[in-house]
Amino acid sequence: MAGIIAAAKNGRGMHGVAYGSQLIAASNVVNSLAPDSELPGNPLNPWISYQLDAAALGQLVGSGASIINNSWGLPNREKRGLPEINEEYALIVKEIPDFIERARKARSDNVLYVWSSGNNSTANPNALASLPYFIEEARHNTIIVAAQEVQDSILSFSTRCGVGML
Repeated sequence: MAGIIAAAKNGRGMHGVAYGSQLIAASNVVNSLAPDSELPGNPLNPWISYQLDAAALGQLVGSGASIINNSWGLPNREKRGLPEINEEYALIVKEIPDFIERARKARSDNVLYVWSSGNNSTANPNALASLPYFIEEARHNTIIVAAQEVQDSILSFSTRCGVGML
């Protein structure tokens, strides 16, 4: 991904679509904490890692990041219809309100959030990637991306953009 975004335009190989840009690398706490926190008997609140990630987004914005690429998972579901996305959104509002505030401020912060739709073969991404459906202020500063083949068809494992496409 870094090469596609920012590879130098120096006459060797390919160059990035934003070849003069600067990259900021950031690790996602969710990927390291969420699986363990879902184990039976683990006292760690699984939402703590999401709260930390929401705070990290604020730090990225504060450091000058203008495009933030995200691929966060929520617990996988075989069915991800509108009722399930509404349930997930209610949990996000309750457990990580700072994240909702970040999405609301995207336009005034001059930040574009890019979200992976996911790899669950469902019609809709999780509620994090679907925030434009819930938050009008996020509609102009969010892009949801799916995996596709060279022939422009969506790969079978890829989640569709669903309700996120307004």
